[in-house]
Amino acid sequence: MIPVFTTGKLRQMYGQMSELGDSLVRQIESQVEEKKSSLELKRSFDCYSMDIIG
Repeated sequence: MIPVFTTGKLRQMYGQMSELGDSLVRQIESQVEEKKSSLELKRSFDCYSMDIIG
């Protein structure tokens, strides 16, 4: 059986995952700055997860 997540593949994905994580943080920070009464975290993390997986 061949492993799906080898160290080489994870190293290649790290840059993109880091950029997507930074984007998620900026999105959450902008919601905090707008002083919304509640944050849209479920939707934010749903989008983040789909970006990472897809």
